[in-house]
Amino acid sequence: MFSKSIKGILVVIIALFVVYLMITLYVNYIKDKETIEEEEPIEEKEMIEEKEFKYLEETEKTLEFVFLDLQPKITGSKSVGSFLYFSWEKIESEKIVAVRIYRNDKPDSIYASFIAEMKYPCYDFYDSTNAGNDAYYWICFIDKLGFESKWSDRIFVEKNSVDFPKNLRGYAEGNNIVLLWDTRMGEEIIYYKIFKCSSNSKNKSTVINKVYFPSTEYVDRIEGSYDTLYYWVSAVDTAGNESEKSNFLKITSKKDNNLVTTEQLIDKFTLEQNYPNPCNSSTTIPFTLNSAGNVILKVYDITGKEVETLLSEYKDVGRYEINYNFSNLASGVYIYVLNVNDFTDKKKLVVLK
Repeated sequence: MFSKSIKGILVVIIALFVVYLMITLYVNYIKDKETIEEEEPIEEKEMIEEKEFKYLEETEKTLEFVFLDLQPKITGSKSVGSFLYFSWEKIESEKIVAVRIYRNDKPDSIYASFIAEMKYPCYDFYDSTNAGNDAYYWICFIDKLGFESKWSDRIFVEKNSVDFPKNLRGYAEGNNIVLLWDTRMGEEIIYYKIFKCSSNSKNKSTVINKVYFPSTEYVDRIEGSYDTLYYWVSAVDTAGNESEKSNFLKITSKKDNNLVTTEQLIDKFTLEQNYPNPCNSSTTIPFTLNSAGNVILKVYDITGKEVETLLSEYKDVGRYEINYNFSNLASGVYIYVLNVNDFTDKKKLVVLK
């Protein structure tokens, strides 16, 4: 009886011990699991902080690149056929990976359109997307993280153009029609083309002869009778570039009394090159209106900042010349812009003192 009681007690003790071991193992398992779960985020957090540090370090380097003195400097520009071309200063830097090109067409606009990105090193750009029109350009460098540098100063690139003959006029002398026109001395003109037509359509006119510079007169010998004739003149320079056609001249013959009348007609808006150019303290800006309207003539510096408004008033049809005195302007390149109705044009003015 006694031995059975001892055996029962031992069984209970062993059972309790087993339960104790199981509880201990379970508790240790829970503690170990919690320890592992607590340690893993710490390691992950340390990795994230390390990455952020490296990113900030790279960003600081980039910001140093952006906001210090590393800035593109445009060195030259010109018009090449239907292309506008410009170049910039060479900078040796491993930080630069590309160059971005921006453009706009208005001097008073602060907005620019992205038109191209080129892999660095590259030091010039031909723009074939602007149909040879005048334009303003900026460039900036791009670093390895895609950040932009400071933008260059804005540059104006002017299309290659020949100034067209002005003030075409004429008179009849027997069976001859005498044509006269004006031109700016100093232009590299080789000859003038003489156009003639029986209607006032320039597209239907044909070239009847050439007059070589510096002559600005042509005599058309008429055979037979005529009712109405129209004439135009264009200029061709040493590079083979041809100007727009001049205003047209209408010649009318009245058979009943052999009276010939001439009429100088203005068929377009034109903004002419100022003269003299370059200039020192004053210059003259001519323009022609083929319809009346509110005329605005402004001058801008090469960065597009407005310098002065020369004219802002209503004008009738005709040819005008505005004298511009600018004794307060520093030497440099300026742009003058004419706006009337839906017409806008601009020319470059050079001040030398």
